[in-house]
Amino acid sequence: MFSYMAGVATGCLIGVWATIILLLVVGALPDRVPRFTQQISATAVAPALAMVLALAAGCYYFHLGKNASVLLMLLAVLAVAEFTEFTTSLVVSAAAAIVVAFAFLSPGTLRIERPKDRLLLALFLLAATFGVRLIRKSRQWATAQRS
Repeated sequence: MFSYMAGVATGCLIGVWATIILLLVVGALPDRVPRFTQQISATAVAPALAMVLALAAGCYYFHLGKNASVLLMLLAVLAVAEFTEFTTSLVVSAAAAIVVAFAFLSPGTLRIERPKDRLLLALFLLAATFGVRLIRKSRQWATAQRS
């Protein structure tokens, strides 16, 4: 009976966190969704994804720890956000989260067993989404100040 109640409590907590993350991601999307899908260009996404994959390969090759690799991937996503459009940055952050889950949290699979790793992935997505959004807002503010 205790394991059943522990499972129910864990499921509720996971559901709450998943809902919070989903709301944060949806809140980071621009107001006009059709415009959002038109801004994604393969010529901008492909080099950014190549950079993220090369960084992941380097982290894997040099046997960096899981936390260091995730931090480097987050810095790569923020660098992409600085030099590309908002939508490209969101696509790259989602791809980087998949790479992090596949290469570092549970090597060879997307199934993440440990709760610490799930939390790490959720925090990675949260920090990447907020970082991309913050960079976008600061760029808009700087443009408004110049005008």
